[in-house]
Amino acid sequence: MNSDKYSFELLTPTLCHGAFPKEEAELREPSIRGHLRRWHTLLWGEDDTAWCWGNAGKNSSASKVVLRLSRPEKEQTGQTSFLPHKKYGGTEVPALLPIQNKYTLNVSFRYLQNNTEDIPDRVRKTIRCWLLMGTVGQRSSRAFGSVWPSDDPPATPDALEKELLDLLADCDYAFRLSPRINGLPDMKLCTNTLQGASNEVFFGYVKGRERKTSPLKMKFVRLNGVYYLLLHAQKMETINGALRVLQQAGKPLGQLFAGTRK
Repeated sequence: MNSDKYSFELLTPTLCHGAFPKEEAELREPSIRGHLRRWHTLLWGEDDTAWCWGNAGKNSSASKVVLRLSRPEKEQTGQTSFLPHKKYGGTEVPALLPIQNKYTLNVSFRYLQNNTEDIPDRVRKTIRCWLLMGTVGQRSSRAFGSVWPSDDPPATPDALEKELLDLLADCDYAFRLSPRINGLPDMKLCTNTLQGASNEVFFGYVKGRERKTSPLKMKFVRLNGVYYLLLHAQKMETINGALRVLQQAGKPLGQLFAGTRK
């Protein structure tokens, strides 16, 4: 099978785990597949996602997309804080570090018939969207596991915005890009948000075993060597509302976007 190749790197600590989750971090194909399914659903809908990527259950079907990940000879691992904005950093967990951790995702297709010839193009668009807007692993809505394409990355904010608008032209999705960030990505920006019932609509919650994923997603990007923070959500009202309450609370993330408009 011929395969497409996508080279990418990690811009932030990545909480992906292998066979020994308490001892080591490891990036694996299933973690990437889960995120790609989410982006495919956003772009093409649930039925098309099941058709392309397979599904379990009564009408189960095999995936038409095969992923193979080429890893660096030795992944750079270490410990990172789960809640870096806390005074003592919160729990330390194994993580892949954004130091020389570069990967190649090999993508091939199978079971393609006359009515499936456009699947590769849809999957390619899905992967590009993930590389520019997506993340991988735990805490991914807080910009942990920010991935970034090594091949043909956009070089300027205008170039990124233009490509994202083209990718998202047929779906209802919103994004905002921060002003440039001085230095390297600071995870405290992303974890220092707000709790409480009135803020759950923006940031989600964890209550015992109950969990609501944050509607507001965050991801660091790098444009011509300069880092920015990309916020995205189903509606622009979610992004603007989150920034409004963060600014009112004096949170660094709110202050970063203060004075910007979208």
